[in-house]
Amino acid sequence: TRAGVGLAGRRLPRALRQLAGEHFIEHHAKAVEIRAAIHGAARALFRRSVLLSPQNRFARSMLGEAQMATGDAASAFDTLHPLADTVLVSRRELTLLAAAAKASGHPDAAKLSARLSSAEFTRISDQVRAGEAARRRGDWDSARRIYLSLPGHESDPDLLLRLAMSSSHLGQTDAAIAYADKAIVAAPWASSALHVAGQVRVRAGQDLG
Repeated sequence: TRAGVGLAGRRLPRALRQLAGEHFIEHHAKAVEIRAAIHGAARALFRRSVLLSPQNRFARSMLGEAQMATGDAASAFDTLHPLADTVLVSRRELTLLAAAAKASGHPDAAKLSARLSSAEFTRISDQVRAGEAARRRGDWDSARRIYLSLPGHESDPDLLLRLAMSSSHLGQTDAAIAYADKAIVAAPWASSALHVAGQVRVRAGQDLG
């Protein structure tokens, strides 16, 4: 019975209890070593991914998380900071960035925390999720209307690219190309902007040049 087990545990010889404690500590230390190795491997893997594709939000957030797990909050902040440059930043991404800022003593820590807890961020996040859901189910008209309602839709590269694709699927060729070209001007280093600019032109039967 449970009572019997408890009694037996209390009567366990002190030496055996000490041995059990040492056994637990040994295994706990090994578990810590294993976790450290996993985080280190993840850091190396996602660093390569970010170098190959700087616009890959998933790889960037995972690298930042691995850097935080290995105690390098300053590097995590540098990795995660570009994710917050768009209104499309997710709550998870902004939470990671705010934590990295706080842990590294960055002067933006308070501002990021305030943004994360603001009603405005919650409202925009809800709109973004609605837009992304519409995009995933192929409701391009709803997606485009939602994206146009978001702040920064005339200058945010990530938002411009979503507007380009939505317009392209709606057959609004000129608008799609214009949005994609504006994204290139806003972020000339972004390979995703060049890709979308080419894609909407192919859909329209035009050349990138």
